Amino acid sequence: MPRGTFITDISIYEVYVVNQLYFIFYFHANYAKSLYSFIGLLVLKCSLITSTSVTEGKLEITNRYIYFFDSTPQKSCPNDFKYPLSSLQDVHLRRYNLRPSALEFFLLNQTNFLINFDKKLRRQTYQKIMSFKLPGMKSAHSNLSITMTPQEILKESKFTEKWATREISNFDYLMMLNTIAGRTYNDLNQYPILPWILKDYTSEVLDINDRNIFSDFSKLTGIQNPKHVDEDRLK
Repeated sequence: MPRGTFITDISIYEVYVVNQLYFIFYFHANYAKSLYSFIGLLVLKCSLITSTSVTEGKLEITNRYIYFFDSTPQKSCPNDFKYPLSSLQDVHLRRYNLRPSALEFFLLNQTNFLINFDKKLRRQTYQKIMSFKLPGMKSAHSNLSITMTPQEILKESKFTEKWATREISNFDYLMMLNTIAGRTYNDLNQYPILPWILKDYTSEVLDINDRNIFSDFSKLTGIQNPKHVDEDRLK
């Protein structure tokens, strides 16, 4: 049987270099688990998700780079990109269209991108990236987050303690909460939210010791206005 028939949505390549020539051998993922320590490249069908578009393509991860190749036919402005693997700072599990099938990649240069996979491929991809043990990865909880809840990740991260001791700003803390909660600038359905701290916008002078000028965060955002409480109950 020809080797090419063994390639599936997640293809595994073993790369050899002989006299500066690259020889690539293909293995079916289900038959190559014993070769994982020799993997040179992952190729995965996926979608690049942005706030304005969904682009079908392939994600390729080598021992040096992360690539995305736009497979859209007759594309006028391709969304191809290439980043050094060493620039990867964090990877977060994400939902897309209410399905746990996406990963969001964060780079040292503040770039991030959201990739949606077949649901079965996401875990394999995530675990493989974590196995690289990249020096730039900052989250000690990254390799545990596949089983940890957002509340557990927040506790493990010590972000609240850093915010309380003014090591990070209010904005940075709120954005970290949004990130841990799964919100992202790349998906309008999960766009970050910032709370309205104040509820008094009519007084000329605000007394910050008066708790009545602040929103009650024990209540959902949708019922901060008392007028909406009855409407919410009817739902």
